[in-house]
Formats: sequence, structure tokens, C-alpha cells
Amino acid sequence: METPVIIIIAGCRVQNFNNEVILTNVAGTKFYLNYDHHSVKHLRRMLKDPDFAKKVAANNISTKAELLTVQQIQSLDKEFIQRNVLAHVNIMQVDGNQPWFLYVCTSCNSEVEPKDDLYFCQICTRIVPYPEIRFRLVVLASDITGTIQIILHDRQIRTLIGKRARQLIQEQGPSNHFPHCFSLLAQKPYTIKLEINEININSKCTLYWATNICHGFKLECTEDKVEQTVTTNDTEATTSTVDLQGLSGLNCNSSAITKD
Repeated sequence: METPVIIIIAGCRVQNFNNEVILTNVAGTKFYLNYDHHSVKHLRRMLKDPDFAKKVAANNISTKAELLTVQQIQSLDKEFIQRNVLAHVNIMQVDGNQPWFLYVCTSCNSEVEPKDDLYFCQICTRIVPYPEIRFRLVVLASDITGTIQIILHDRQIRTLIGKRARQLIQEQGPSNHFPHCFSLLAQKPYTIKLEINEININSKCTLYWATNICHGFKLECTEDKVEQTVTTNDTEATTSTVDLQGLSGLNCNSSAITKD
């Protein structure tokens, strides 16, 4: 395994979400590690330049989310806009009066609207014949200091129940049926990472978006770092520390708890 490992992702979608670039997979997405390809060879030649190698292996330190009570979250000021905070809460109730899933565009992941028995994406300005089905639930969560509403999206729900929305619809029958597994989420403790948006600060909106969730009361792990070695023209190793962004979230042991 030659280092650094160069990965080619074929068939993915590149999108902007919350002002950040993200990659999402589509059917047939493939991953090629250190593949014998001219682009990989060209990149390795570029990495032999020490200045370029330092830029590639630049150290980006992510901000660790603070653990706050519900009352503290509701009292945050503007410096917390577009930041994440942690909350130890109990989900008291799952709103079964609203649709628990939505149809999204297969190109831009935006919610699509029904139009003449078809689905239309306003962003892509096209008809989506077979839209994706994603979870979306509104839950009421509280601690000893107060209560807030939280929107749980597809990734968070899949983390908790271990199933996809399309799979759950097939098991439960009619799509307007509210699955019993959602009711089982209530009356249990969770650690939820919340995104603080402008509407929460300026309009004092008590509806928050969750970006991560796990069973039980957990704290974030210590920032994990790895040493990345890049070979230069002088065959000397240039070493820099790189944060594993995305792996520095909730406690790594929480996944095992989620499965129980």
C-alpha cells in the first residue's frame, strides 16, 4: 500500500450542504484505491513537490462541540450561528401527525413536489421518475431545564433503527401508516448533536436540526490524528498531522450501543 493512499470515487454526486462540500453515492458508485491510472500517477508526481505536499496535508482543526443544557441552547447568541452543540436529552414524544418520510431528487437531494402523478424538482427543473425516499421525523426532547423540538433526518433515523425508509415502507404496508418502531424511540436517553441556525438565534425558534445522534449520554472523543507521510524529490519524508474530520464526532463506542 503506497502512501498517501489516493482514492478515485466514480459515480458520486458532489453537492453543497450547509456551505460545505459533501460527496453522496449513487447506484453503481465504485472506489479505486491506488489504482493504476494516469490521474493517480500525475497526482503522485505533483506530491513530489514539497510545497504542494504541505498544502495537501494541511492541518485543519475542527471545533469540538460543547455540551449544553436545553436552557443554555435556547439562550445562545450570534457567535454560535452555524455551529454544532451537544445535548443530553430524553426523547419524550415522536410526532406521528406529520409525514415520516419525504421524496427527494436523485440529482440534488432536494425535496420534490408531486405533479400529475409524477415528481418535479424545482432545483433541477426536471421530472424525477423514481425519487429517493428519505426519513424525516420531528421529536420532542427535554432535560431538566426545558423542552425543544428536533428534526431527525435520514441518517439519524437509520442509525437508530438500522433500516432504510423504502425498506420500512415495504414492511409496514401503506405509506400513510406510522411505523411502531418510531414509538419505541420515545422515553429513552440520547446524545444529539444540534446545528444552531440563524432562525434559532434571531427568531428564537425552538425547532433544531440534528446532525448526529446516539443512544445514551456520551461525550465527544478526543480529536483523532494520524501521521501522513509524503515522499518528496529528495526521497525524504515530509510528515504532517491531519485531523480525521467526520471521525471526531460522537463516542466511537456508541455504535455498539445503538445495535442493542
